[in-house]
Amino acid sequence: MRQVFFTFFFTLLISSSFAQFNSSRDDRAYWNGFVDYVQAKGFTGSKELNRRDLNIAEKLFRDYNSVNKRSVDYKSFVTLVQRDIQQYRKQALEQIKISRVKHAKNPNYPLMFKGTDEQFMAGLSVVDGFAGVQTTAWRFPNEVVLGLNELRFNDIYATNSEIQ
Repeated sequence: MRQVFFTFFFTLLISSSFAQFNSSRDDRAYWNGFVDYVQAKGFTGSKELNRRDLNIAEKLFRDYNSVNKRSVDYKSFVTLVQRDIQQYRKQALEQIKISRVKHAKNPNYPLMFKGTDEQFMAGLSVVDGFAGVQTTAWRFPNEVVLGLNELRFNDIYATNSEIQ
């Protein structure tokens, strides 16, 4: 009975937490596509991508818009994505904390994340509307892109493998 209650509560919490994203499924998929585009163009991890004076990130985004025949405002979109990635981290961290408490008496239970809270998704950019190296290192997990009410923590990842 107790396990059924925890399972119900955990599912309810996850379901309600995903409603807090401001971006749509299409926005999240578009962002992931842009991260792939940055990688395909050879700028993943590039210090030049961080140079605001060169406007490389903005140029790449304009090119990506052109290829996809869309007109999306760079700064507004990047700000939206940064906020949602920050929100995702917050929600995922809460689930990790719940799991730690729930399984504290079972040292053999595989934890969702073994590091400290500070290490979880470390290196996220501040919300500044700029798609530099830190921002373009992160993608939305498939469940979040698709809007599924299931959170699989092995799908939380960075393109630069910072959390492994």
